[in-house]
Amino acid sequence: MSRKKSVNSMGEARRILGEDFFEAVSDILPLVGPRIDMFQGENELVIVAELPGLVSQDDVQLSLEGYHLSIKGELKRPYVTDDDKLLMNERVEGPFERRLKIPHHCDLELIQADFFNGLLFIRIPFVQRHSTHNRESIQINFHS
Repeated sequence: MSRKKSVNSMGEARRILGEDFFEAVSDILPLVGPRIDMFQGENELVIVAELPGLVSQDDVQLSLEGYHLSIKGELKRPYVTDDDKLLMNERVEGPFERRLKIPHHCDLELIQADFFNGLLFIRIPFVQRHSTHNRESIQINFHS
């Protein structure tokens, strides 16, 4: 019987399986990136991404390409331990990326993002007019 190989980070899994694999399954596997809730409020689309342990704006970026919103970043452990001393390893660490399709009735110019208590809240108001925009960076307001 062969021994099961352990993958220690999402970066290592991406290297082994390839970027195409992760992009194809990112909508069905919550471990590929942060767990996401997306819902329609009365006047806006709300996206909530779970990013536990994130402490710096430098660790997460939002960008927009057409009607695709990318949440990209890296989850880090605030502690280090030797693999031979690790008894359980369930927390995900390493780089992540999620690409979400945004409905066409959203005003892409008015995206707001706030990070609070391990959750990234993204709000996009609804509008009647359609516009497609590319934005390399979207400001995230960090609250402690």
